[in-house]
Amino acid sequence: MRFILEFAGFNKKPIQPTTLLIKDRNDKVIQSVDVDVDMLGKIRKAIRKALSSQSIFNQWGVVGKSLYDKRIVSTPQGEIDTEYVALMPNNITVLHRIVYKALKEGRVINNSQDLLNYIERNYSMFMPSDRFFWSLYSTTSGKKEKGDIKESEAEVFFKEFAASKGINVNLRKPENREDDALEGEDLLFDHNGKVYTIQVKTLKTVEPLFEDGVEYYKVVISGDYTELWNSKSNKEKKGVDYFVGMSNDGNYPNYIFRAKDSITMPGYYLFPKSNFVYKA
Repeated sequence: MRFILEFAGFNKKPIQPTTLLIKDRNDKVIQSVDVDVDMLGKIRKAIRKALSSQSIFNQWGVVGKSLYDKRIVSTPQGEIDTEYVALMPNNITVLHRIVYKALKEGRVINNSQDLLNYIERNYSMFMPSDRFFWSLYSTTSGKKEKGDIKESEAEVFFKEFAASKGINVNLRKPENREDDALEGEDLLFDHNGKVYTIQVKTLKTVEPLFEDGVEYYKVVISGDYTELWNSKSNKEKKGVDYFVGMSNDGNYPNYIFRAKDSITMPGYYLFPKSNFVYKA
């Protein structure tokens, strides 16, 4: 499904590190932790290991009982929807909360290795018997519920756009919950024998930006920044196909961009100008 031409003159840049900015109640930054792509992968793997090691969330070899199978489990502390648990490793706000917890305990978290060490030494905080687990659970469940609303709105928005081009698309959610949680695939559709993927985010601002001789759109969202495209990935599919930004303000338009060759920066996305598809 080609809505726009390939961007022939785009110079690729390396993916930038994720920066965790820890702020006090006055919104003053009190700690900054840079996490490069490799370390982010290790940190997410450590959190998945902590969750998967618990039989209540993951029963090896039992169909329908893996971490990414949606179901309700009961604990003495309350019922848990595993869908929200599966989102924890990939949620940047979860990492912020973990750093806050460590600093409150007087632990030193100056870099991503410190953060990884803290997580590996404190797997118990991902157990339902630990009060901190429920703090993380409220983070992912609250964001998921808001995200579901935006996904529904994005589905209507994208279908209306496609229809305006004479194309009928049937959008659906991924059957594999892991694709949603880890790969950022919120919606899928089929066209001409291919499967295309969409990531949906709540939009704050979009503005033009000229950098290093290239015209971009600088896109700021409300929520967590997940990598849309990784030009260095060894996988055949390097990311999602489309980014849909749904405005939180009815006075601001919604946007569609192609995700290919987009750049994930600390605090915003960069889309080459030619990646712009539609706004309304």
